[in-house]
This record gives sequence, C-alpha cells and structure tokens, in this order.
Amino acid sequence: MRRTRWLRDFAGRGMNEIVKKSWKSTKEEASLRGIWKSVKRVMNRCEKGVRDCADRNWSLILFWLNSCEDNKADIRLFNIDVKSKVHKSYTEYWQRFICYCMRTLRDKMSGIQYLSKQRGNLEEIAKIAEEDGNEDGMDSRILQLSMQLIMHFDYAKRKFALMHFLRVLSYDERNGRWRDVNSYTPILADMQYCMPILTLQHTLSLKSRDKFIEIEGGDSLEVFRKVRDR
Repeated sequence: MRRTRWLRDFAGRGMNEIVKKSWKSTKEEASLRGIWKSVKRVMNRCEKGVRDCADRNWSLILFWLNSCEDNKADIRLFNIDVKSKVHKSYTEYWQRFICYCMRTLRDKMSGIQYLSKQRGNLEEIAKIAEEDGNEDGMDSRILQLSMQLIMHFDYAKRKFALMHFLRVLSYDERNGRWRDVNSYTPILADMQYCMPILTLQHTLSLKSRDKFIEIEGGDSLEVFRKVRDR
C-alpha cells in the first residue's frame, strides 16, 4: 500500500462515494446512458477490427496487440475468439471508466485530474449527449477521448486519469477494504484487453482500411506501431 500510494492519494476522501461514480449508468441518467451505449458501439467496432486483421492476414499486428512490452511482439497471437459474453464483461470496465470521467468532470472530491484536451472532449461529449445525441459524432469523440486518456504523458502537469481510475477499482466497496492480488489482477487484465484494441481502431479504423491499402499502399504494422510504441 505504501508503494502504490493509494492511501495517500485518497486520504480524507469517501471511497464508497468515489467508487459509486464508477458504476454503470442508471435509467435515470439519460445523457449518461447514451454515452454508455456509445462506448459499447466503439468497443464492438474495435473487436470487429481485430477479427478483420486476421481476415486480411495482418497476423503480425495480432502478435503486437498481445504484447505489453515496448518494441517487442508477444510470442502468441491476440485472442480473436473471445466469446461475446466475455467481450461484454471486459469492455464494461471501459464503459465504467468513461462514465466515471463524465461524473467527475466538475467534481473535485474524487481527486482525478484532466488535461485541457481531455476536459474539452469530455465537455463536447456531454454537450452531444444533452442535445441531439448524434451517434456518429459521439462515437468519434469517445474514441478520441479514449486515446487521449491512454496516451497521457507520464510527466504531464496533470496526473494520469487512467491510473487514478485503476486505483478506484482496487477498492472493494462491499467489504470496505482494498482488494487483494487475486481479486484485483483480473480487473487489470480486463482493462488491458481494451487499450490495444482501441489503439488499433484509432490507428487503422475498420472503415478506412480498404482506402488505406488502395491509396497509401503502406505497411499496416508500421502505421500501427508508430502509435502503439509511443
């Protein structure tokens, strides 16, 4: 606990109330419900994008998707045979993350921090959700925001919002204590599933791949790695 600094970061804050902000949107939260559905659409496209890599024989990308190391591919392919229920379970953590960001946008109690571009995107998403709920516009913003949150520079003036959320997930509100390794590690694994497929969709969107091959004639792995290895 001393090494992770969780106790210091959340000192004097009501953890049960903070964790509640990470819960799934409710029926009463109409705008947030639309955002929850948008994240689901984005993640489903990401999953289709991974399968599409296999269909195109872009197998090398799948080795890099499965790797957690810089400049080194994994020896195993990224799993493209994830069952729909498992995919849903994995991606709900990213839905919760975005909902948490929306709920804490103007709330200082949680201690989360945002860069100006992240905050700007959050405000635009809130505006779309409250006004016309344009799905294409919202989905585009959700993907853009997700990448901003993933690629947050470690030494930026504001703290890493994604790391803050992972610390929130480490608290077991039912039992009023921090999770042990056995219950926390699977949560980290689920979040880890989301980040590379979001990066793939951002870099080589499913919709633009045919055009990329036709016009660019480039190396899809090279394009992916330019973003992935930052």
